[in-house]
Amino acid sequence: MPDPAGLPLELFDKILDNILTRSPAVYSCRHHNIKQLYAFSLFNRTWHERSTPKLYSRWTYHGRIHSFLRLWKFLCTIVSNTRIARLVRTLDIREWDPDPLYAEKVCCYDGFPAEDVKLVCNALHLADISAMEHTVLQALHQNDRRPLVALLMTCLPQLTKLNVVVQDIDKCFTQVLNLALRNEGSDQSKRRAFQNLREASFRTPGQYEPTYLNRLFAEDLWPIYRLPNIRKLSISDLVSDEGVADHPNDVARTSPITHLKLAHRGRPCFTLATAQTLLTLPRTLVYLSLYFNEKDLIPSTTNPVSNAELWKMLVFYQNSIEFLDIYRDTRGFNPPVHKSTNSHMGLLHGFKHLKTLYIQPEVLLGGFSSGEKASFCLGDTFPQALESLIFYGDEYLANNRELERQLAEVVYDSQFSHLESIILEDFDGIAADLPRLALEQACKVMDVRLGIAKRDMLDKGGFCPLYIDDFYGIW
Repeated sequence: MPDPAGLPLELFDKILDNILTRSPAVYSCRHHNIKQLYAFSLFNRTWHERSTPKLYSRWTYHGRIHSFLRLWKFLCTIVSNTRIARLVRTLDIREWDPDPLYAEKVCCYDGFPAEDVKLVCNALHLADISAMEHTVLQALHQNDRRPLVALLMTCLPQLTKLNVVVQDIDKCFTQVLNLALRNEGSDQSKRRAFQNLREASFRTPGQYEPTYLNRLFAEDLWPIYRLPNIRKLSISDLVSDEGVADHPNDVARTSPITHLKLAHRGRPCFTLATAQTLLTLPRTLVYLSLYFNEKDLIPSTTNPVSNAELWKMLVFYQNSIEFLDIYRDTRGFNPPVHKSTNSHMGLLHGFKHLKTLYIQPEVLLGGFSSGEKASFCLGDTFPQALESLIFYGDEYLANNRELERQLAEVVYDSQFSHLESIILEDFDGIAADLPRLALEQACKVMDVRLGIAKRDMLDKGGFCPLYIDDFYGIW
């Protein structure tokens, strides 16, 4: 048998890639794969050199599984070896906040090597957060991982992807975020955290509606929008707060974000002021996904942002947006009933590049409760570039018997020649009971796929209540 050490490097790279790509969505499998990769790296010097970048390209820390010491050792490795620090491209980190249910035994500060502590303190000074030194030293006594995680973020200069699951954004993390925007464009700012970050995802743990202490405030994550190289941002469990609307108007159209997912699940409602601030930040948008929580809305003087107001914000992106997903969740009511003030969007016909549209029909055509109905039909509003359409099952899908005729007309219309698929969501049997004979016939003739999706199996507005609790599949 030939010596495996003599394999061409191209074949060896494929072997390593195969190890890492097996079952990446399951943490335990990925952890096993990393162990195998580490074993390969010990085979000889050449294999070690080829394996090391892959070993450190992605680092995962789960606060409910991994120890305080694991975080400390990795931090010390990073601050003592800048070559390894530059290899880390993806950081998957979750639930590092203190939780008495998972509290570890208090570590003794004397147990940490003095040289490691000195290295970490020097890293604080280099990151221009020396004011946190006392906080970090105190954290060693209390097993508080928050300041260590914040420092870690400043020590990964080539970090391009960040996946975060946490109950709320702590002060240390916020300080590092705000510092990333200080002296923007200067040589000093280029050495700050997140300067090469391109993708970021934030959500809270669990699949149910967040509590008051388990949600992400828009104001805390404000700096993420302004990072110089950020392109994709996903925030679930977002809470609308007044602070984010107080930022100056001159920040509009300054963010490089092109792909944006916002899932608002908390209270109060997603207001017009917050929407105007967050949705007018990007210079251009290619992908937009919005989830609004309107379940069991408590009486309030503040109404959620209406569809008409939302459309006015989106018109700016009509020459760039290719993917649009909007869902207003009113499942607290039975049957679901939207507020009459929600109104409807204007025409999407001018959105020249919009290929994918996932939406409730009433968002397009109105008819919420006693609300105003649009004077136009689906054929008037659909963009000509449309390729894929999903109608989420809701009040309008159940009550508007004109939808089948309008959809059939769209399928037959030559101006929608790019249309490839239509999916109707079955919300408590609503879609299954719809008359579909004419639509089925039209789709068969025009070779358009027609499907029925089961309830809650779609990522409505980018938020799926049945998601697997892991770090993967954000985009």
